[in-house]
Amino acid sequence: MFQDGVVGSISTRPGATVYKIDTSAIQGGFTDVNAHFDNLGVNRPYPFQREYAHAGQIPPSAIVGHAPAMDVYTHPDFRPDSQNTHNTQLPDPDSLNWQQMP
Repeated sequence: MFQDGVVGSISTRPGATVYKIDTSAIQGGFTDVNAHFDNLGVNRPYPFQREYAHAGQIPPSAIVGHAPAMDVYTHPDFRPDSQNTHNTQLPDPDSLNWQQMP
């Protein structure tokens, strides 16, 4: 997650895309999947990977824009921490070149 109100799905696959989503425009909000499984005592294979879920469809109007995932990974402000993704520094979303949805 970049910051409040903006959720990104980041992948290093060729052609992968990051979506900027206005979470305030979505009824029901998002659930912290990690907290859900932690509360159930379920062992997660990737304990430092953050994941959020939304029940139902994300309306197209809530998708503010998109950018190539590599724009995040090659941004000068991107500071990965392979040991603890909670410490990974992502660039300010306003510094990315977001494209309008088609």
